[in-house]
Amino acid sequence: NLSIVPQENSAYMNALLEADPLANWRFNEAQTDTNVYDFISSLTGIVGDENSTRINIDGPRPTEFPGFASDNSAIQFPVLVEVPTPVLNTNTVTFITWINPTFAQLDYTGLFMTRSGTQAGLAYTTDNQLGYTWNNNSTYTWQSGLRPPDNQWSMVALVIETNRATIYLGTGGSISAAINTIPHTAEVWGQAARIGDDAGGANRAFNGIIDEVSVFNRALSFQELASLYGAATGVPQDLPPIISTQPVSTTRFAGSTVNFKTVVASTGPVTYQWKKGSVNV
Repeated sequence: NLSIVPQENSAYMNALLEADPLANWRFNEAQTDTNVYDFISSLTGIVGDENSTRINIDGPRPTEFPGFASDNSAIQFPVLVEVPTPVLNTNTVTFITWINPTFAQLDYTGLFMTRSGTQAGLAYTTDNQLGYTWNNNSTYTWQSGLRPPDNQWSMVALVIETNRATIYLGTGGSISAAINTIPHTAEVWGQAARIGDDAGGANRAFNGIIDEVSVFNRALSFQELASLYGAATGVPQDLPPIISTQPVSTTRFAGSTVNFKTVVASTGPVTYQWKKGSVNV
């Protein structure tokens, strides 16, 4: 039988579709459904096995998240969720998911991880920090300093680019980011990935709720991620400041004064810290 599912007319879904994802697992199926459907590329996955069964629970909803539908649902973890992934051979990609941890997660808990064909994805590292795996499984110990709060919905994103990886944490109405500035090689995707787990080791299952897992074959900008988070929360996000005029270098005799000037455009408040080398002045 063919079922036609209408597109949800919510602010978050409209913003997500405008960003053009390759895949989006919404987790809005009935609790008795053993499939999780990708509403973009038909990459249908499975949920549950002989050791775990699906439990649906409220996802991000109004009034806290007016950009989602009032009946938006999510899945309670731990439970096996395995999905096929888009065919990619890239070091320019974005993964986004919404998570609501029950408590601090064990080291290397998986969020969206593949160990089939390559070893890569979004996960936790140690000390309840968000992390990721890339570059032939060599980045998993990098410390982001970003810790999703317990019992609260957060938007989490991993953006891979050729010369850096950025993890974003949108929670409590604002977005924080951590950047790992190293070269990133292309990873080959196209086989199975687990949501809320990592098959690379024992005791890596997520404890909490997950919703809205999306994959993009490009690096989304901060502005695009801020737009998605703002659409969900109904609160526009301040964009990074733009320095339109850089200070000009000059030479003075020792003991004399010098004035430097810069011009910055920003949608939010701006503070300044002048440095000489790495030392504050």
